[in-house]
Amino acid sequence: MKKLFCRKSAVEDKGFTLVEVLIAMVIMTVGLLMVLALFAKGLSATQFAQQDMIAKQKAREQLEAIYASRNDSRVTWANIQNTPAGIYMTGYNPLYAVTDSSTDIMGTTFHGAAFDSFVSRTGSGAFVPVFLTSPQWQRQVLITNTLDPNLRQITVSVQVITPGLGVRTYSVNGEIANAQ
Repeated sequence: MKKLFCRKSAVEDKGFTLVEVLIAMVIMTVGLLMVLALFAKGLSATQFAQQDMIAKQKAREQLEAIYASRNDSRVTWANIQNTPAGIYMTGYNPLYAVTDSSTDIMGTTFHGAAFDSFVSRTGSGAFVPVFLTSPQWQRQVLITNTLDPNLRQITVSVQVITPGLGVRTYSVNGEIANAQ
């Protein structure tokens, strides 16, 4: 009978080396940092989405306010222009709200002194107003004449400044006629 000699190789007895453990830790750390960066990006996208929605709504509200002021005869056709010829302020201005005063017209020289706002909920579920203060939130109403003297082009832009992330502008366009 032949005797078989088995010799254990040194490779079989080895465990993980320190280098292998360090490489695995580096790979896991990079992976976790990537997941964390994705999470932060998702949070900022959620914040932008809320600001975008509010800015678009405030631009539409301003356009509708111009139509309403014409329809209820609060302003004349001659006044539906930018200053100095009309009552709508030029350039970017704070978003002032319409108050209970019957003379307030949003986006004009007859605005109230209160900042516009929207209603949000706290963590406990309570409703609270959130004011859209300047310079973070601003609105511009641009009214231009067309070839037809009874028609004007309106562009309402709402600008949102997010500290550290820049400026975003949202615009809506419309036309207004001399008569309804």
